[in-house]
Amino acid sequence: MGRRGEHTREEYRAMAMNAAKEIVRTEGFRGLTARKIAAAIGYTVGSLYLVFKNLDDLIVQVNEDTMSDLHGSIGAAVNEAESPEKAVYACANAYLDFGHQNPHLWRMVFEHKLPLGQPLHESFKAKVAETFALCARALQPLFGKQSAAIADLSSHALWAGIHGICMLSVTGKLESANVENARLLTDNLIHNYLAGARV
Repeated sequence: MGRRGEHTREEYRAMAMNAAKEIVRTEGFRGLTARKIAAAIGYTVGSLYLVFKNLDDLIVQVNEDTMSDLHGSIGAAVNEAESPEKAVYACANAYLDFGHQNPHLWRMVFEHKLPLGQPLHESFKAKVAETFALCARALQPLFGKQSAAIADLSSHALWAGIHGICMLSVTGKLESANVENARLLTDNLIHNYLAGARV
């Protein structure tokens, strides 16, 4: 059993976060408990609450890390795109790939709900906004002189459609649930959306 003082607060936080991520990866979000996290790092359950307010706080912080990783994946894909239109497809493909490569962590971002009346961390909302901004910037050149607000709205509309396809695929609700079939659907969605936007 670990003793308080063996690790700094930041070391302990990192250990707990890494243990939580591994539990989610192997058992899914519903398998995550404070007891399992504490056992994995050799500390007591009570010691978790010296660093985190509660299990919900720890989960939100894990979700922030997941959003940071997703942002990095999308950003890298968009930066490599050769044109604004290809950047939109790259954004969608990176999102699908991330969801399929990290299914349980990705799903936890959307499936975890805070208790009623407990506000979502501002830092988490900022992570989500940053990712939306990537898609909005990719779309903006395709709308010519139309406003950034329209590009932002379009990115949200497209993200909702792409997210829905990704969720159906990751959870096995599509008839053919692999990422390549999901990619065909998102490509079709983007193609028709952009064609309509240009009319």
